[in-house]
Amino acid sequence: MSTVSLFQKDTRHWTTFDNPQYKELQLYIGDRRFPEKPLNTTDAMFFQMMLNASDLDSLFPATEEYEESLTSVKNNASEVFFPTTDETSFMFTTQCERSCGTGICFYGIHTGNTPVSVELRGTPIYSGETDTYYNVRDDLTQNARHPPAPLFNMVQQSFWIFSLKDGLNVQYVKDHTTEDVLSELGYTPAGELEE
Repeated sequence: MSTVSLFQKDTRHWTTFDNPQYKELQLYIGDRRFPEKPLNTTDAMFFQMMLNASDLDSLFPATEEYEESLTSVKNNASEVFFPTTDETSFMFTTQCERSCGTGICFYGIHTGNTPVSVELRGTPIYSGETDTYYNVRDDLTQNARHPPAPLFNMVQQSFWIFSLKDGLNVQYVKDHTTEDVLSELGYTPAGELEE
């Protein structure tokens, strides 16, 4: 499972999301923090984590537009820079799972239908008039308007199983745990040995 936080500049924007240019960005779900250490949305570690979380670090390359949304600096302490490229593909994706041996281990985000608080924390890298996320304007002559709250999404995994059993067989699996899918494929769960 992963979470995706999207930052709209306007409630009418449903396909364009901007980098809020935040530091100390972290998602709190109950008493858990994702990622464990706060991040700056414009540094190299954040860039690599977003590629990893979106599965764009090996087989599939990221688009130039997505990379620019992760790396472009939009301001400094005294100036606002208006982009010359499309930087509207930003997503803050956090993985709530990791690879472990024969499968995937979850970080315990399942709450058993118990309500938990969800909070996105962070502070602008530059505040005041040069905060390009909070002070939305198309040029410096406009009065600033403020964006809506970020959108928060939970993304659960689904699987496509390709098998050569009985010819080429393709099966779409949802509503199963990773362990169910792996055991169907003949993998032994971690910690269990075949006799």
